[in-house]
Amino acid sequence: SSVITATGGPQQSTLLPEVLLDMAGWQYEIGRYEQASRSYTDLVAMVTNASFVPEVDEDTAPQPILWRSKKLWKEHQRRLRSRTQLERLARFNQALCYEQGGNGEAALRAYERFRARFPQDERTAEANFHEAAIHVASGRNAEALARFVATADAGTAPAALRSESLYRAGLLLQAGWTLVAVAICSLLNLLLE
Repeated sequence: SSVITATGGPQQSTLLPEVLLDMAGWQYEIGRYEQASRSYTDLVAMVTNASFVPEVDEDTAPQPILWRSKKLWKEHQRRLRSRTQLERLARFNQALCYEQGGNGEAALRAYERFRARFPQDERTAEANFHEAAIHVASGRNAEALARFVATADAGTAPAALRSESLYRAGLLLQAGWTLVAVAICSLLNLLLE
């Protein structure tokens, strides 16, 4: 069961998202992909929920107004950055869990959500590549080709990933032309008989 549902809702703790991230990572490492994907789903829900803000400590003395405002603003910005980074990690890792667990369609949806939410992230190219591999395994070569090309075109993709994408796109094109050539030969044989 998940941390959120087991406790009746997210607890107001600054450490809970990091603990949930660690827990999901451990589940992934030992091959419990379904449990890990649920933990990552809980983490995404937690960090994207605007009401998840740890309570201010009541025992601290208030700072002067200007200092308190600046300090609160910086703390708010830090929390937003932290939540966004946790969401990035959780969404991408959630997709990996679905893929490793054999749920290709859920993995595709998760990778698409990741790319839509974080189009400038450095892992967007890797998400494209994983989507392409899932499409190849499902026999959807046109979709796979589009994702391989998107990976190769990504400026943020490492050179090795771009090269592998071009290679795999070439294999798909070659296989496609082979099928076209076989079809043409079959038609010619029918016409010549």
